[in-house]
Amino acid sequence: MALPAFAADKPGTLPDKIVVNKNFVELLNGTEAVPVVVTINTLRRASARDLLEPASRAAVKAGIAADLDAAVAGLVPGRNVLKLTTSPRFATRLTPAEIKALAASPTVASIEYDIQVEKHLDQAIPIVQANTVHSAGGNGRGLSVAIIDDGAQRSHPFLGNRHIAAAEACFIAGSSACPNGTGSQIGAGASEAAPGQSHGTHVAGITVGRRSGAAGPRTGVAFASRYIPINVFGPFGSTGFSNLDRAFEHVEDLVLEGNNRYKIAAVNMSIGGNRFRTECDSALPNTKAVLERLRALGIPVAISAGNNSWDDDMGAPGCISTAVSVASVGKTSARASYSNINRTTDLFSVGGEFGDCVVSSVQTNAFDAFCGTSMSSPMVAGQFAVLKQLFPNATPAQMLAALQRTGQAITTPVHTKPLTKLERARQFLLNPTPPTNDAFAKAVNLPLNGYLAGNNTYATRQTGERRHVTATDGQTIWYKIRVPTGGSVTIDTLGSDFDTVLAVYSETSLAALSTPVAANNDVGGAQKASTVSFNADRNRLYYVAVGGAAPGEEGHVVISTAVQPLPPTNDAFASSRAVSSPPVGGAVALRSSNLLATTEAGEPIQGFESATVWYRFRTSAAGRWIVETAQSDFDTTLAVYDGTTLQNLNLVLYNDDRSATDRTSRVVFTGVANKVYFVQVGGYNNAQGNIRLRIAAPRPAPGAAVEEVSLIEMK
Repeated sequence: MALPAFAADKPGTLPDKIVVNKNFVELLNGTEAVPVVVTINTLRRASARDLLEPASRAAVKAGIAADLDAAVAGLVPGRNVLKLTTSPRFATRLTPAEIKALAASPTVASIEYDIQVEKHLDQAIPIVQANTVHSAGGNGRGLSVAIIDDGAQRSHPFLGNRHIAAAEACFIAGSSACPNGTGSQIGAGASEAAPGQSHGTHVAGITVGRRSGAAGPRTGVAFASRYIPINVFGPFGSTGFSNLDRAFEHVEDLVLEGNNRYKIAAVNMSIGGNRFRTECDSALPNTKAVLERLRALGIPVAISAGNNSWDDDMGAPGCISTAVSVASVGKTSARASYSNINRTTDLFSVGGEFGDCVVSSVQTNAFDAFCGTSMSSPMVAGQFAVLKQLFPNATPAQMLAALQRTGQAITTPVHTKPLTKLERARQFLLNPTPPTNDAFAKAVNLPLNGYLAGNNTYATRQTGERRHVTATDGQTIWYKIRVPTGGSVTIDTLGSDFDTVLAVYSETSLAALSTPVAANNDVGGAQKASTVSFNADRNRLYYVAVGGAAPGEEGHVVISTAVQPLPPTNDAFASSRAVSSPPVGGAVALRSSNLLATTEAGEPIQGFESATVWYRFRTSAAGRWIVETAQSDFDTTLAVYDGTTLQNLNLVLYNDDRSATDRTSRVVFTGVANKVYFVQVGGYNNAQGNIRLRIAAPRPAPGAAVEEVSLIEMK
């Protein structure tokens, strides 16, 4: 059966069977063949269970195959088609005219564009701008990357036997899983991956891979680098921290031998477990210590953030402050659905999204697509190798600062972190500049009960700047904080990756700075971060300096705040706020708040009010007085009392809701001249918010001469 004739359509329209999108419409306006997927009409129906059970699955597939054979023979005889096996679809290439003709057939249910994807490592490389840097000569040549994983197929064509055999290793405590039959081995052959273990081979390809034939992606990030595979898994699916620590120690040994004879530029570890809201330095002091030593040796360690879809938590050891923790995006540069992230996460890079994963090398000389932060982390390790090749004197802090300050901001429900852009980072390192908050006058506002990420790399000390904590304070960056209610404030740099100092000042100019309100060097123990606590005055501006404990101490800053505001000043009856009494015919209004207000012992309660605040006023005349909370932004309660102490108050009038639809409050009472009344404003069921309290005096008697008064607004 030949292609059926195409029934005439209105000009510019397409049959409903053609599932259109922008790309498909553009291709349908041309003349060249287009890749399509055709779904045919069939009476066969199969459930997911049918396809999971071997017996029923075979029958379903046989029926689909028979229907497709008949349809293909009748619709596109002689064409090269790919028949799907678990759904009634086939894929082929057709010209726009043939597509429109095919849509007229009753056999056809729909025709869709067969969306084209590139090999995903090829796609990931441009997203992080590595291809541009490759063109500028950045490829990691002369350097190596240590990859701590489940070993590698070292002979894979994509890896090209570019491992350093003398340096490879295996550490698997309490086992005989290393190739030599023990739990520890260093040297040629030590890291060979066990059968079926392709994770490390995939990771190595992302970092240093290079195509040697027609198959596979073109290159990894640092395609001219060599690599040192270190196997900490063997045939097992999990490993212990002792193996990780031993692997880090091995890298440290290699760096220290003969002045880093293998030119290790970075380490990658796509491994993790447990769950941490912030940094985990105290929980893992041994790992923290060796990572800190590697950093001091100039070796950054990239570690995956984990794949649990946590919005505000991360796995270990990526949560260690000295690690460069890496979360993941897909090719659309949106956070990957599986990626973990918390406030100490350093970077995003490309790890793919389900259905759009990263293709790299796997065992038996093959290629496959994996998704995960395991893929984004080696992207960053490769970028460190490229930057180190181009800028041999750059420190880990300087390379990280370049990646962070030039990255594309990726915002999640809780955090905003930079997606690496390697070419921008290269350009930055050619002409580095200080951070925007390097100067006191450019201090950045700190959130109340939140955090900011920053970096003091390339910061300076201003002329006349005092030493904040130690006699050797290094370069500083500046923040500021104002607490409108006043209260107890704690500020810390936990999660920062260097030895910080922290100082808080109440003065508002650099020249006027004197003794800090609070200052700290180290929290203690494994922590070289800093923390301070102080009582902030209401609405006072404080300046915060964050610096290194010594010259050269620089890096990623995580500065967090915790504020316990003070209750309102008129929280207690004894501290009731005096309100100027309006004259006859006048009114006064004031704005305040019951946020964090309490209910004191012995306080009279008429209904369901709590979080109460107090006011007082003296009547200017006898008559009809109005007190109301109209325009307050929460469900208020309102009571007016006379008396002199909390214990002898007498209720004059109480109101909860002004009406069935108005949750503010209003009382009208006959006041005695020159008498002090107390007003209690609360929240129904502890509701809290902004109060607008209005007090209106009686109207003048007919014909009486009065001073003309409008509403008086008080703050």
